[in-house]
Amino acid sequence: MKLSRYTFNGSGTPYDQGSNAIDVLGSYQELSTSTKGNATAKENIESETEGFRGSAIKNGGYYIGRYEARDGTTDAVRTRSTSDTNQITVRSNNYVYNLVTQPQAASLSQGMYNDGNFESDLMNSYAWDTAIVFLQECDNRENKTIPYSRQNSLNTDLAEKGTNETENEDVICNVFDMASNCYEWTTEGHSGGTDEDTPCVFRGGFYTYIKADGTVERRYYATMNDDSSTSSFRPILYL
Repeated sequence: MKLSRYTFNGSGTPYDQGSNAIDVLGSYQELSTSTKGNATAKENIESETEGFRGSAIKNGGYYIGRYEARDGTTDAVRTRSTSDTNQITVRSNNYVYNLVTQPQAASLSQGMYNDGNFESDLMNSYAWDTAIVFLQECDNRENKTIPYSRQNSLNTDLAEKGTNETENEDVICNVFDMASNCYEWTTEGHSGGTDEDTPCVFRGGFYTYIKADGTVERRYYATMNDDSSTSSFRPILYL
């Protein structure tokens, strides 16, 4: 399976976009620097020989969190007064790390581990899109009516510990909530907007979101400092 950026049609068929800008009401693209406040990737994601893409190509893959990031410190639902520097985890029984800005999500992802054997980072568009292609191909859900790339949210309220704790689990191949629960910050940017904060991009669906492209949806209207209850993220690991 090729590591790339993809768009998906109504039947779920993926179309390889490579490093080209994806034009949807403006251009979505990975930014190699902290242009327009998109303080995210610590290296150039566009490179095929260095950083995330270089590693994933050389080593045959990467890891994504099974769950949306969880707060590894708090023993209660996160609030505005909860520390925004708490260590993150991806354990299933911890509370979802929401109320987080995009720069915070990037910093928390990059600082998840202190181990020189691998890198952790915030999800980027190559990692998200390629993961959806993979998950859709190995879709093990019973009685599925639509491809996973077209799935919308399965929960109508915020699942404070993810939908893995609810009756309507959003799970495919043991990965949860790519289409449900919270928006997820990424390193991708967008050319739209008049405010230098606006290019930061959310991916996936969130609770009550019923649009039919929830899993692969791209949204840029939030600023980098938006920290709503629906704002979360998912770390990635690579060698």
